[in-house]
Amino acid sequence: MNRRFDELDKAQSFISKQYDTVLSTVKDINEHNENVKSQIQQIEENINNLGKDDYDLLVKLDELQQYA
Repeated sequence: MNRRFDELDKAQSFISKQYDTVLSTVKDINEHNENVKSQIQQIEENINNLGKDDYDLLVKLDELQQYA
C-alpha cells in the first residue's frame, strides 16, 4: 500500500511540475504576443506616416510644376 501511495505522490509531483512548465510557457507566449502586437502597431503607424509623406511630396511636386 505504501508503494501505491509513493507512486501516486510521484505522479502528482510530475503533473504539478508539468503544469508549472505549461503556465510558464503560456506566460512567455503571451508576453511575446504582446510584443509582436506592439511592433505591428508601430509598423502600421510608420506605413501611415510614409503615405502622408508621399502625399505631401506629390503636392509639393505639383506646386513646383505649376510654377516652373
